[in-house]
Amino acid sequence: MDTKVITLGDKRFIVKKAPATVAYEVALRYRKAVKNTDVDEMKKCLYTLCKYVDVDLGDGRLVALDNPDFIDQHITCANDLITLQEATVEHNFGFFEKDAV
Repeated sequence: MDTKVITLGDKRFIVKKAPATVAYEVALRYRKAVKNTDVDEMKKCLYTLCKYVDVDLGDGRLVALDNPDFIDQHITCANDLITLQEATVEHNFGFFEKDAV
């Protein structure tokens, strides 16, 4: 499986590629949301992609960041969330311009 590992603080996150149909839908919605500065839609796209990001709990378990509460439990600052967002978008959509993230 095509994955990318991101370390933020003392946590490891495994970014996986979203399925083709999910990635396609997010790509269309995300680009439009960024262009229109639609923060709510950008967040929805982030939450959709985070379902394909696992956090390594350090005891051999990998758990998907599948809801905003769980994301907040494992990512404690906005800078780290933005870093994870950029890595997730880049991993799934290498064709996006860097400033579109």
